Amino acid sequence: MVRTESGTAKRLPRHLRNEDIPSHTFTPRTYQVELLDAALQKNTIVCLGSSGGNTFLSVMLLKEFSTELRKQLQNEGKRSVVCLSSDDRIQEMCQVIKHHSDLNVISLPEALEEESDSKTLLNDHQILVTKPSVFSDLLLKNILLPGQISLVILENCHLVLQQDHPYQSIMKIIHSGVPKDHSCRILGLTSSFISQKCQDPEELGSIITSLEDHYHAKAETATLVIAERYGIRPKEYLTYCDNYEDMTGTLTLLDDVLSSALEFLRDCNMEDEEDDNRDPKEIPIFVFTECLHILYTLGPWCASCIANMFINQIEKVDKHEMVSIHKKFLKYCLTHLRIVTTLFEQNFTPNYDVEELLQYSTPRVYQLVNHLRKYKPDYDFMIVSSGGDMEGDEEGQNGDSEEEESEMSDDSEIISDEETDRSYKGNILHIAVKKEPENENQIKPLDPLNLDNEKYLCGIIFVDHRYVALAINKFLEEVCSWDENLCFVKSQHLTGQGLKDRKSKKGVWKKQEDVLRKFRLQDLNLLISTTVLEDGIDVPKCNLIVKFDPPRSYKSYSQSKGRARARDSEYLILVEENKKDTFMKDYSVFKGIESVLIGKKIDDEESDVEDCLYENGSSVLPSYLPNAGNPQICVTMNTAIAFVNRYCAKLPSDAFTHLTPKCTMQETCSEEGKLYVATLSLPINSPYKHPVQGEPMPTKNLAKKAVALKLCECLHKAGELDDQLNPVGKEVFSMEEEEEEEDLLEMEDGEDFSGEGRPGTTKRKQYYFKKLAGSLLQSHPTTEECMLYNVTLQLSKAISDEQNTRGRKICAPEDTLRGFGILTSKPIPQVPTFPVYTRSGEVNASIDLLNCNVSLSSEELRRLREFHRFTFTNVLRLEKDPMEFCSEKSELGYLIVPLNKDGEGNVILDWGFIKKVEDSKSHIRRNIYDSKREEFVFLKEEYEDAVVMPSYRNVDQPQHFYVAEIRSDLNPSSPFPSPELYKTFCAYYTTKYGLTITNQDQPLLDVDHTSARLNLLTPRYMNQKGVALPTSSAETKKARRENLQQKQILVPELCEIHVFPASLWRKAVCLPTILYRLNYLLVADEIRLKIAGGTGIGLVKLEEGFRFQPLDFGFDPKIEEENGGSANLMNDNEEHDESINKSINGCDSGRASHISCDNNSFTSEEDACDTKKASCDREQNISVAFQNDKAANNVCDIQSNKSDHSKCGKNGFLKHDDEWVETLQDQSISKKLDKVHVISEKSLNEMTAELNEMKMTAELNEMNTHVTNSPSKNNQNYEPIFTDFPDVGVFKLQEKQCGHSSKIEDTKEDVKFPELSISLDQEVDLSTFVGPSPCTILQALTMSNANDFFSLERLETIGDSFLKYAITVYLYCTYPGIHEGKLSYLRSKQVSNCNLYRLGKRKGFAECMISTKFEPYENWLPPGYIINDEKRKGPVPKVLLIRNNLGQLEKVKEASIFDAFCQENASLNWIPKIVDATDDPSSDTGEGRGCSLNGRRLEVQNSNEDHEDFEEQLEELETLPERVRQEEKDQVVIPYNLQTLHSIPDKSIADCVESLIGCYLTSCGKKAALKFMHWLGLKVLPQVKKGRNENTELLSLQCPESPILAHVPGYDRILCRLLEGYSTLEQKIGYEFKDKSYLLQAFTHASYHYNTVTDCYQRLEFLGDAILDYVITRHLYEDSCKYSPGVLTDLRSALVNNNIFAALAVKWDFHKYFKAISPPLFGVIEKFVARQKEREDEIDLSDDEGEGEDEEHVELEVPKALGDIFESLAGAIYLDSGMSLDTVWKVYYRIMKPQIDKYLKSIPKSPVRELLEMEPETAKFEKPERTLEGKIRVSVNVVTKGVFTGVGRNYRIAKSAAAKKALRSIKAMQAGGLI
Repeated sequence: MVRTESGTAKRLPRHLRNEDIPSHTFTPRTYQVELLDAALQKNTIVCLGSSGGNTFLSVMLLKEFSTELRKQLQNEGKRSVVCLSSDDRIQEMCQVIKHHSDLNVISLPEALEEESDSKTLLNDHQILVTKPSVFSDLLLKNILLPGQISLVILENCHLVLQQDHPYQSIMKIIHSGVPKDHSCRILGLTSSFISQKCQDPEELGSIITSLEDHYHAKAETATLVIAERYGIRPKEYLTYCDNYEDMTGTLTLLDDVLSSALEFLRDCNMEDEEDDNRDPKEIPIFVFTECLHILYTLGPWCASCIANMFINQIEKVDKHEMVSIHKKFLKYCLTHLRIVTTLFEQNFTPNYDVEELLQYSTPRVYQLVNHLRKYKPDYDFMIVSSGGDMEGDEEGQNGDSEEEESEMSDDSEIISDEETDRSYKGNILHIAVKKEPENENQIKPLDPLNLDNEKYLCGIIFVDHRYVALAINKFLEEVCSWDENLCFVKSQHLTGQGLKDRKSKKGVWKKQEDVLRKFRLQDLNLLISTTVLEDGIDVPKCNLIVKFDPPRSYKSYSQSKGRARARDSEYLILVEENKKDTFMKDYSVFKGIESVLIGKKIDDEESDVEDCLYENGSSVLPSYLPNAGNPQICVTMNTAIAFVNRYCAKLPSDAFTHLTPKCTMQETCSEEGKLYVATLSLPINSPYKHPVQGEPMPTKNLAKKAVALKLCECLHKAGELDDQLNPVGKEVFSMEEEEEEEDLLEMEDGEDFSGEGRPGTTKRKQYYFKKLAGSLLQSHPTTEECMLYNVTLQLSKAISDEQNTRGRKICAPEDTLRGFGILTSKPIPQVPTFPVYTRSGEVNASIDLLNCNVSLSSEELRRLREFHRFTFTNVLRLEKDPMEFCSEKSELGYLIVPLNKDGEGNVILDWGFIKKVEDSKSHIRRNIYDSKREEFVFLKEEYEDAVVMPSYRNVDQPQHFYVAEIRSDLNPSSPFPSPELYKTFCAYYTTKYGLTITNQDQPLLDVDHTSARLNLLTPRYMNQKGVALPTSSAETKKARRENLQQKQILVPELCEIHVFPASLWRKAVCLPTILYRLNYLLVADEIRLKIAGGTGIGLVKLEEGFRFQPLDFGFDPKIEEENGGSANLMNDNEEHDESINKSINGCDSGRASHISCDNNSFTSEEDACDTKKASCDREQNISVAFQNDKAANNVCDIQSNKSDHSKCGKNGFLKHDDEWVETLQDQSISKKLDKVHVISEKSLNEMTAELNEMKMTAELNEMNTHVTNSPSKNNQNYEPIFTDFPDVGVFKLQEKQCGHSSKIEDTKEDVKFPELSISLDQEVDLSTFVGPSPCTILQALTMSNANDFFSLERLETIGDSFLKYAITVYLYCTYPGIHEGKLSYLRSKQVSNCNLYRLGKRKGFAECMISTKFEPYENWLPPGYIINDEKRKGPVPKVLLIRNNLGQLEKVKEASIFDAFCQENASLNWIPKIVDATDDPSSDTGEGRGCSLNGRRLEVQNSNEDHEDFEEQLEELETLPERVRQEEKDQVVIPYNLQTLHSIPDKSIADCVESLIGCYLTSCGKKAALKFMHWLGLKVLPQVKKGRNENTELLSLQCPESPILAHVPGYDRILCRLLEGYSTLEQKIGYEFKDKSYLLQAFTHASYHYNTVTDCYQRLEFLGDAILDYVITRHLYEDSCKYSPGVLTDLRSALVNNNIFAALAVKWDFHKYFKAISPPLFGVIEKFVARQKEREDEIDLSDDEGEGEDEEHVELEVPKALGDIFESLAGAIYLDSGMSLDTVWKVYYRIMKPQIDKYLKSIPKSPVRELLEMEPETAKFEKPERTLEGKIRVSVNVVTKGVFTGVGRNYRIAKSAAAKKALRSIKAMQAGGLI
């Protein structure tokens, strides 16, 4: 049977469902919280079943009564006493109190002999946990006086009714000793008001009254009535069902068969022939009994259905049965069951008439079906029949059960639910189709709360017996398929089998869980269940509960009725007529007990009838219309309460806390009689803080409605409810994942409706033109004045002997005069020198201006163009289709020209060489095939610096070889290296090529291939992480150097000499790399200039002669030395020193070794280096994962934020801080530093001491006078940047030098803070500061795909963290009234990749990025060349270019060329920006423009504008993806080519934006980074308008006002009371708060409604989370061991996570000061704290408890709330210290230092990641499932090693648990040698 129901849509997620929200009364608090409230008001007796609830109440009450306890007894102090019955409970309670409170607890299980001891103990301890007898003794002996007692908690308080129990004497003394007003508070706890046997409500009432008299207390019993806890009273129906009349006669037939079979079995007496101790009759008897029971309970149809099911089961058992006697009995059983089913089918003849079908069921079933009809939705169904097969039970025959026969004997195991669905089915297929209503066009008036259909069925039918549940479900399915009025019912049975014990096979309870999951999601709307669901399992609120079997006890009655928690729910009990009398007796007892327990509460509440009397009178208040234009949306008195409840439900809270409004009632008298005034307070995290008082009303219900109406009006006016009366903002997005069923599936980057990835994701790639630098664009030389630049190359670091495998001579480019220059019509800005890596080693390249007024004729220009083409086409062979040389059309028109020195040493154009090249084109080659040619004459000088081409092979594309060595010891007659093939070289050429050699005496040439590798950005002998690759062994190297077979030997006579000498060829090979790097350095500089112009960060115009520090990857020259060999590093030290003084500036990325180290210093220390390699590395056990340690950072810390005077490099060397070393003319200081160039593993501390002896501080001051050529405008006032940012490293500045004195003024002396390595608050003087070096910006533009020595990833890590911090602080300060849920949503949208991508693209960063590896032959277009698409062969691929990307749209259309970098529109696009409606016209207007996300100006608001502005921001962020698509809707298709286009994922552009933020942060400081972010369009700084014009001025953020709610009367007194004992915490952390309200707020949970003077911690946690993330990330980033991006990310995620924070919070006792009233949260915290204290506060939360293999691993939950207070305290310190990051880090570094140090040695990985790295191919996580208890289960399948399951409260916890279990098992297998 299949039913489709398109009409009822799936229900919303639970937090959006309105039927969960009470509409007639305010959402009640958790009943334990109500009990606590009562106990705080008066003496109270509480009946709770669980000890957990008792413990919670006791501890919370003790904490609330702690004020008087803190004094000594002699100083009017008081004590609290807890009386427990057993020693175990006493110990347990002591532990819990210690865990949750800072009070001293003493346990006294036995009385002490000495009174003085007792008095001393009581004086020193505030809480006494003891036995009643001991407490009584203390009172009798006057050791403790009644007046000294503040609170008494008595467990099992009902014992006071026993004669002579100590409780009696205790009460007498307490009540007689002090006046009633001053007597102590009493809390009596009991669990035995109700027992199963209590049959007399009067007796129960008298017991309760007696207890109340004894304790002078009020018994809070209403909570025992479950329905009362939820404020719901379902309508109760008792339905009496007639006795069954067998109208069809079928029942009698079936009864005869079954009864006679059963009788036979019972009479059958036989000896056990087999000794297997099994009774062969057991299964048949059980089966027949069950069938008979079903027959009489449910009728013949169900009996036949169950018989069918048993047939399938027994057949399976029969297959496995080996014993013959058992087999016989099974066959007997099967026969009779088949008789039953056949008889039924013969007699079952209804013609698909429901009423006839119902005759085959009992009256109880009939009544049940009738009642279900009431829930029929408004729409109708039609049933479409398919015709059926009467035998259609094939499906039931093939269920594959693995039940063992032994299980058959057990009642609970005979059938697993897996088979039930496959068994008996209806005989015909029915499909229910929704009929469209006729009056479809009628539109109902809008009721915002009535979104759910009230008649929507959600019900449970409770039965006592499993098979009854199963059969009813089958019957209902059949009935529903026949009756179109019941088609809406979607039922399933649930028997709880295997839930409790889990011994049954997995499929059984998996199936049950699936049923529950569907019921929760409302895929099913009716469950037929055994009593397992009455208590303890989470199900939705039901509106129909049916007790099919009447309840047998009050407990069953109360619990089942308590499941009816929806509005207008019904509770139906079906009673058979013959059991009516006995049940009515029970029922009256149940109702009596209920009324006694509810007590007076029932009298307090007026009936609805009473309210109705007033409804038409004057007491009804007018409705509130939020929007006059739409009168349909309004709040009436009847709907107001539901609106308030919904608002509270939507406030942010965790999974443990349900926030509720608090209503208090006052009675007043007036002429009309009694009136009631209600006062309503919202939860403490609502932005609306004021209590609201309602109008006086004649009844309490009306008073509640009146105050709710008034509050709705206040909330709407305050902006908390929108015009539709929905709570404002997107706080639902911040709700925890476990609240949403849909969150079970991990969200991946989804696809949107159009099929492409969403904007901002990695999946969405777009095409962009590669950016060309503006100074190179359109720079075609003309006949007017041109500029000539020299490409200067100088070998800075030769390769070591180790890497020079062939032993070739090192060719330094500076040794030869001829080189290359650039001829251009535009000036090229000064760029940093940069390295290219040739065969000789590292060569420094720089572009130097030679002559700025070169005049040339058009003929000379033509010749130069020809030379340029010759170089790229003939020498480098870069020209290939569809590329062609067309200088005029090319965008890059500058020319590469040859230069040489004239006689006077001046560098000039080498026209002679140009002529030589021109001549070479017409040069006639020798005909070597002419055997009669002249004898060849060998001239040595022609070959010494030559490139030769063998004339006998590849004539069209001749191979080129450098002549490496002229071998005078060889000639053509010398023996050939392979004598077995050819005798001599001469013979080889004659035989193979038919060539004769005329000169037998000529020497031979040992040659090397010219380089085919044109990407020289990185060396061949080093990997990308800067680590030398392994070189050849000594034998191989020797062979290469000596064995002729390993060499290429040529005969001079048979070779042509190329016109380019080898020295020039080697330089030509560097050209692609130099021009590529030059372009991107210029692009980076243009970005710097653009940002400097727009923000004022850095100087636009640099000083004359200023040059940025060279591009440096930070490799220590020793890297090569580790492999032995000594490099010839510098040819001329003096010359080198001179060059350094020329290139001085204040940057940080030069290599210190170039300055003060000569060759000897390297070789002398070589041994130390080899043996002590990588001290930093080894200590930390971090392998070569640092991406070129200093590399990543030297490049990114230009204009250093550093002040360490040396760095501990990756290999244990000190790297000199070039910030100042390179700016010293006085070399003496760096020479001193040189003495400590190598650090051994143990010498770091020694060195610090040594440097102190050297009086470093004095030298530092001396150095400041040596700064030359600094970027400052005024040297006298120039404060070197390095004093602002002390670095991690060997040297640390004294605090006074950091310029940051500690803000912790009142710190106690005994707190010692570890020295901080960085200052986070210092700022750079931006007025004199150059700005970041182009090298740093270049790093921020380089993706890791580019395979360069640096990438943006390290900068992105710190940029990402700072971005989160900056936006968080801005939001926190700008929106003081907005709660954390909305702030989080706003932040997530601002920092989203989609937003960053949009901003980055708008600024044109996408074009500037380097996204792929530099492949000169594939993806680089040399200057002067163009792509001619007509030359392409085959189809030309086309790509879409979005209009915003069309830097070259005009060029595409008209092939015309523009210069985008003219002054008028300095945009990062290549050509004038195409402005359309979507462009932000203000995006490039320079400093002071209001750059909000949508161009609106943000002004400094006052508080009541918060919400409007918040709404604007929310709206613009919400529409981001749509707006991105709008901006990109104009598209054009152009042909694709690798040379000019690249495709970049959106996310990479977002990464680039983050890395640029990191670049400005690390280079220029915090303020500069904020200005840069503001320029990008991120809201991080407030602005204010200046005058009438649109200019705005940026302000810095101001610290918000104190969080104290000053409108609360006596707020200061309340604050002091709530902060009792917190001074201990302040001493412990070493920070004393100036404004204590921050401290209270940081520890107040949203559930703690007793704090009325501050907000809860959520907003501070939001702030603290970002602060801690940033300070920890920054600390790791600045570490001297410059971690690679991957390691940095791992460390960051290991240190910044809730688990670590929660564990540290417990270690430092934060949990003792935590203020929360949430029973489930209390339980979770208690478990966690107990575990942590057992493990002595071990922070690594690895779960090592062993478990059985088959069990699921249930993860211990780490309470998020504890991690939250760890973060919120950071936020509180930050605000209290005047927004000082240094103060926060000073406190937190001390707390976290041990953990940081530990993780630096060995980075922990999450279990999930560790498993995936260990088993990357085989581990697969399954989809999550929800267990019956409501938890999440996740399984991981590790192929060949097993399936491992974990359970937790949410997906993340469960996944981690499964991974841990898998890891433990795999490691055990490995240890045992099994794998």
